[in-house]
Amino acid sequence: LEGAPLFLLEYATHLVRAAGFSVQVLSCEDGPLHRNYRELGATVTFVDRHRLFAAASPAEFASRLGEVAATLDFSGIDLVVSNTLVGYWGVHLARLAGRPSLLYIHESTSVFRFFEHALALPMHRLVEEALATATRTVFLCEATRRYYVDVLGAANDRILPGWIEVEAIRRFRREHDRAALRRKHGFAPDDVVIANIGTVCERKGQHTFIRAVDTFRRLPSDGRRHRFVLVGGRAGVYLDLLVSDIARLGLGDLIEIVPETREVYEFFVLADLFVCSSFEESFPRVVLEAMAFGTPIVSTDVHGIPEMVKNRAEAWLVAPGDPTAMAQAMRTCLDKEHSGKSFAPTALSKVVRYYDAGVLLPRHVELAREAVLCAEA
Repeated sequence: LEGAPLFLLEYATHLVRAAGFSVQVLSCEDGPLHRNYRELGATVTFVDRHRLFAAASPAEFASRLGEVAATLDFSGIDLVVSNTLVGYWGVHLARLAGRPSLLYIHESTSVFRFFEHALALPMHRLVEEALATATRTVFLCEATRRYYVDVLGAANDRILPGWIEVEAIRRFRREHDRAALRRKHGFAPDDVVIANIGTVCERKGQHTFIRAVDTFRRLPSDGRRHRFVLVGGRAGVYLDLLVSDIARLGLGDLIEIVPETREVYEFFVLADLFVCSSFEESFPRVVLEAMAFGTPIVSTDVHGIPEMVKNRAEAWLVAPGDPTAMAQAMRTCLDKEHSGKSFAPTALSKVVRYYDAGVLLPRHVELAREAVLCAEA
């Protein structure tokens, strides 16, 4: 699962179990988190997003949104929370129902670039209106906010980081033996395992990682056996391209691709190094997870990542799309780990102090209350 859906589930869980809220869910499609929402006592209603997105004009969109609104009972709703740019229509739905709204933005890109092939050009204005008119438009980092500064409303935006459940990760580490996990996934005790974890897609740049592996193997050997794993394979043209690249470069014995899995935490435990090769991120959950697991980090320095970890203090950061720099950072990081000069404890300390769910989720709840009180005022 990608970070944004898990973000919303954990947010909803905290609202219900810690803050006393009740939630209703509008979803564009069914998925693996449906049961989790049911366990929270949430009603789940499905909305045909494609019908809304196919509207050719604002008038047609308004008509179709009205049809959606007519099927819903807003009498018990105090706030509408929309998650990601795709959920922009939730702000318009809230306004139609006379309710305040929160719009969480996870995408570090422009409205035009994101919706270029998904919405008719006249509809882009409605996305910008949602950003401007949401009671609060929320960004996880300043780097993402900069993409939208020209379309935001007067003082309606906030920056509030994402979180990770540090105690859940501590518990997972206590309950799972590293050696046993290595045996389970076919790694030897003395293998040096380098893991690139994240859904396989163009913006996450796994093709750069593959080329970095090709460069890495040509560096002077340290006498150890290195294994590389891509966790998050998803069927499609891009995955086919990666498989072809691995074969063409003769890396089949070095790189393994693991399909998308719910066992992703196991790879943080068994890995010696985590690599993020993304071209575009906001405040990636996967980096928070690596920090919380104490897994050393090499990452591209895109968008919110330099706000999360400092280069050469908490992680090794490189420019996106540069396999040579990535390979050298991987080698340097592993050498530092081997000599006992790890950045991982500093990164772990930071995630505990600043990005733990216990610290940040109450602040997100307060933002929800602020939006409701602002609307009432």
